[in-house]
Amino acid sequence: MDWIRLGNTGEDLTGVGGKVLDVTPDELAKHCSETDAWMCLKGKVYNVTQYLDFHPGGIDEIMRGAGQDATSLFNEVHRWVNYESMLKKCMVGKMVGSPLNKAQSRLLQLRRESASSQSTSSLNSATSSLGAALKDLQTLSTFKPRFDWFQTNDDVTVVIYTKWPEMRHEHVIIDKEGLCFSARLFVQNFTYQVHLELDDKVLDKYVVKVEKNGKVGITLTKETPNRIWIDVGLPLANNMTWEETSTKDLVYRDCKLLSKLEVTHDTKLFMFALPAGCRMCIPIGHHVYVKSSIMGTDVTRPYTAVLPALKPELQDSRMTDGKVLFLMVKVYSSGILTPVIDRLQIGDLFPVSSPEGSFQASLLDACTHLVMFVAGTGFTPTVRLIYHTLVEEFKQERRVTLVFFNKTEEDVLWQEELAELSEQSKGMFVVHHVLSQPGKQWEGMQGRISLELVNKCVPLIGKDGQYLVCVCGPTLFTALAVNILKELDYNQDLHIFT
Repeated sequence: MDWIRLGNTGEDLTGVGGKVLDVTPDELAKHCSETDAWMCLKGKVYNVTQYLDFHPGGIDEIMRGAGQDATSLFNEVHRWVNYESMLKKCMVGKMVGSPLNKAQSRLLQLRRESASSQSTSSLNSATSSLGAALKDLQTLSTFKPRFDWFQTNDDVTVVIYTKWPEMRHEHVIIDKEGLCFSARLFVQNFTYQVHLELDDKVLDKYVVKVEKNGKVGITLTKETPNRIWIDVGLPLANNMTWEETSTKDLVYRDCKLLSKLEVTHDTKLFMFALPAGCRMCIPIGHHVYVKSSIMGTDVTRPYTAVLPALKPELQDSRMTDGKVLFLMVKVYSSGILTPVIDRLQIGDLFPVSSPEGSFQASLLDACTHLVMFVAGTGFTPTVRLIYHTLVEEFKQERRVTLVFFNKTEEDVLWQEELAELSEQSKGMFVVHHVLSQPGKQWEGMQGRISLELVNKCVPLIGKDGQYLVCVCGPTLFTALAVNILKELDYNQDLHIFT
């Protein structure tokens, strides 16, 4: 909010008197210090010097992109942020020529360091690593899925061959408006799109099936049965595109608020309906972004999609069908965006993005011990992990442990549901609640995450089976958890939700 206010004071944040300059790569490279920092994002150059102190990730993080083309770095970390709105008053001008990207800049830096030290070993190592990474990327980018179709009297089925064995139905997003049909498939780090003007109308009812070899079938129900289609449809602008997902802008859809329920004194569960014609199922552990324009600037925040409850009888079939999604939001009275979300009325529309995330559900396949260290609303990414492992794909040999940190007992999310699920599991699911500010009646564990506490909750972590450890919480909490795991010589699967 302070940055938005500064931008509205009329102060020249460009440092060039408001002129729009043509910036060459050499000129851009000169502005790479904390007192004079420019960066290029998608062909536009911004003076981010005054923004450094406001950057949530700290000065060091944003300085990684100073003096160069930071588009790739930005896409890796903040692709969901509307930087054009956030930095519009810092724009210096447009790039003339091609600036160095992150990889090229790093290689140039290593060459300089090598020349000054008269040693080539570090350069050769870096060049080799960079070459291997580029080769892997080239292999992915040269493979391209293909699609075909067939029909019956009642249905039309679009078949896409991805050849990705970890492909799941949640990796398919469908949008339809009139005859315009779009299916986006998220295949590893790439997006493949089928974009057509259909030959005839279909119902807003889709069946998506995925086979182990990555073959995807999308069955559409004809609005007019027994009509034989001449073709599946005419190709539109994005048909058969195959691009790195990080280079594509997020797609936002206006979703309608259907309900909001209190979970704790400051946290609520919101249910949103996706637009008509849309099917979007959120992969386990993935998040969406919501945004709102505040004081002329788009403010965006990520939220992990959760379930309506942890009880099977309270699940909503519309979520399975990709028609609704649930978000658990902690409302901060002094926050920027959460009060806006809290003020939404039933029926209001609110923009929600396509999902993102790096968690792969296949990590659970061989897992015999799932351990989760979470703090506060860091619990939300584990909701579907817990339900998936204990209800949807229960395995007798798999143990699940949740170590849940909160300030007070009133802050604990779904405490009763967790207790009931633990009791029903007959020892397969253990929950440890840890409070940093417990009340007088609290008889459970107290304190903050520590080596002693981790040893007490999970004494044999990484020693007696195939473990998957997940961590989610504030930055300091996550860093402490990771350091503790290092002290314990834990070297199995670890996933950090950010």
